[in-house]
Amino acid sequence: MRKLKLYKIILVWAFICEFLLFNIALNINGVLGEEDKIQIYTADSDLYGVVMSSDGQYFVARSGYEIFFFKKNNYVPLWDFTIEGGSAVNSISISSDGHYIAEGSDNGRINLFDRYNHTPLWYYFTHYMVYSVAISSDGQFIAAGTGLNPLIGALFIFNRTSSTPLWNYTTGNFISSVAISSNGQYITAGGWDKKIYLFNRTSSTPLWSYETGSEVYSVAISSDGRYIVGGCRDHKVYFFNSTSSTPLWTYSIGQVVWQVETSSDGRFIVARGMALKRIYVFNRTNLNPLWSYEARDYLHSIAISSDGLYIVAGSKDHKVYFFDTISNIPTWVCYTGSPVYSVEISSNGQYIAAVASNRVYVIPRTNISPPKDAFMMIIIIGIIAFVALAVFIYLLYYSINKHVFRD
Repeated sequence: MRKLKLYKIILVWAFICEFLLFNIALNINGVLGEEDKIQIYTADSDLYGVVMSSDGQYFVARSGYEIFFFKKNNYVPLWDFTIEGGSAVNSISISSDGHYIAEGSDNGRINLFDRYNHTPLWYYFTHYMVYSVAISSDGQFIAAGTGLNPLIGALFIFNRTSSTPLWNYTTGNFISSVAISSNGQYITAGGWDKKIYLFNRTSSTPLWSYETGSEVYSVAISSDGRYIVGGCRDHKVYFFNSTSSTPLWTYSIGQVVWQVETSSDGRFIVARGMALKRIYVFNRTNLNPLWSYEARDYLHSIAISSDGLYIVAGSKDHKVYFFDTISNIPTWVCYTGSPVYSVEISSNGQYIAAVASNRVYVIPRTNISPPKDAFMMIIIIGIIAFVALAVFIYLLYYSINKHVFRD
């Protein structure tokens, strides 16, 4: 009887220990909660671009000839769309609420979708290749930059309610980049005619244009349309106030400026070169960079949160770099296993999207390490706990059993 009682005591203590260890494991596993872990979404072809809604709940990725629409926590696309004729997808844009998506491709079509299905609400055939599209925050207005050859380009402006353009403006060469203010009131464009343009939505006559002296590869605009940024082949970043075509300042990064981005208020500007490993961060009040950072390989993409507090970069070195605007030391670096071709960040900086191979990574701002590190931690602690439990039970059994039989 005493021996049976002994076994019962041991079983009770084992149950208590297992319960405690189980709760410890749950607390550790909390770092992998749905809102805090890196989530990976897959498409059926390699991806080259991604855009994200303001809250990070919806995102669209593009491959060479398809687009894929995802909702967070659904790990396969809700729908996909293949471009007619297998033409290349050049640009995608999404409204702040994730309700509307604009797409432009080599086949000359501009497609407008809503998030509910893959059938376009409408499309417009421009007769030119569509190089860049941008949609206002509310999805009400769409801008598209197009071109056919070195002799002609055009900017088209649409209201989402109709596939008939509100107006178009013809340039002497293709338009490589467009950007639109939050309410769709102001549009900036730049292209191979070496000019940066600013338009009011109500007129096809530019408010002004500025001759840079070389091809313009990228433009960006603040939410209220007050500040405009351009990046050019002449190695320079150009910064404007909307009231004048004379730049407030210019800065040379020593390489073709392939991409520029700005915070919503135009306070912070981010730039990267065409073949550089370095990212540059500016404050609008100073022509010299606040800081720069050199990655281990070429940077393919950059993005900045609306409030300008966070910056993200994707690199050929298989990494996503995340920064606070105030420092050039990455807050964290996420390894994806393949080159990162595009990155995006939600307006509040809560989520970061990145595409590498055929995967979309959605990374929380609070990320510290990839999930595999946390899993390894759980496994190691689990092994230690199991060994400790076995030793504890053995010692308990030995001690009590010895005492029982000695008595």
